[in-house]
Amino acid sequence: MGCGDLDAKSNSCDSQIGGIDFNADFVLQKVDVQESEYELLRIWREESYRISVDQCSTVEVPDVYSWNCFLVEEIYHPAIDRLDGWWYGPDTLTKPNGKCILPPQLPRGKSSKHHGSVLIPSIPAYLNALDYHTTEYRHSKPALSQIGSWQIRNLTRYLYLELPHQQNTLLFELEAKTNEFLFQYLKHYKRKPRYVPVDEGARVGGLMLVKEWDPETYPDYIRRRFTGLDSGNSSSSYHNRSFSCK
Repeated sequence: MGCGDLDAKSNSCDSQIGGIDFNADFVLQKVDVQESEYELLRIWREESYRISVDQCSTVEVPDVYSWNCFLVEEIYHPAIDRLDGWWYGPDTLTKPNGKCILPPQLPRGKSSKHHGSVLIPSIPAYLNALDYHTTEYRHSKPALSQIGSWQIRNLTRYLYLELPHQQNTLLFELEAKTNEFLFQYLKHYKRKPRYVPVDEGARVGGLMLVKEWDPETYPDYIRRRFTGLDSGNSSSSYHNRSFSCK
């Protein structure tokens, strides 16, 4: 068994497609590709990817690729347990914020005639593997190591893993080595600053630095607009008008 990445000529080891080296063990390329079909499938052996397919914890997802970002494991959503209803962070299947998870005009990895489940590693299992990729493959599989580092950065950014309540939810589920790695990583993590426009008062036309998880850092007009709205709608009411420094 192995782990795969869709993007699916059978090569081995350092397979390069389109000039990009993913350090995959095998790359399968579909011939006679039809419209809205994937062409490449990269495969890693379990021992290479450091995930046991039959033993790791998994979660069922609608397809192998969603095109729009959604968090399926809502237990790890940074705002899921807030009592004040303030909503920030990624969209979820129950709070899609008007987005379509599977746009009909884009390729599907799962045929509409296929009724089997699509399972992916849970976030803790995935982080355990990413830690190994980042630290142990730095020299032997540099592309896989760099991708692992990038994925850890993305998970931290979108799940707000640097916040204490997120660490309390996640860290104890990780392997000891990954727990220590992520703990040290988060100690030095710096989030990009985020600003929202000021539409009233002396600073009208200016920008205000905010913390997405703290409504008290937002201008009064945004907090007033938020009052009485459901959490899904409130997310769009302020995040669509905010700016993150690159």
